Amino acid sequence: MIIENDRQKKATTDASPPAGQTSTSPVKDPPEQPISRPHEQKEIHTTTQWLSVISICISLLGIYYKREEIKKMLTPKTTPPVDISRQASEVDTSLSRKGIHSMD
Repeated sequence: MIIENDRQKKATTDASPPAGQTSTSPVKDPPEQPISRPHEQKEIHTTTQWLSVISICISLLGIYYKREEIKKMLTPKTTPPVDISRQASEVDTSLSRKGIHSMD
């Protein structure tokens, strides 16, 4: 920073005329140009951005429409509770037993 300031001082002293001489032409400011504003966009979003928003909305609508199927798919499947009294009555006793018999 200090080096830059020294260079700038040297440049201004070299550019200025010696003390005895005055410059004959005064330094003129450049003519002021009218400030031109960049072309204002009338369209806020581009076509690609609109298509992206529309596709996201359609995807959300599709998910909303299929929400019941998605719930069924994501919930764990449970087996219905088995009635114990029905299970005992369904035991098949007609098979002959092999192996050790009781001594009754």
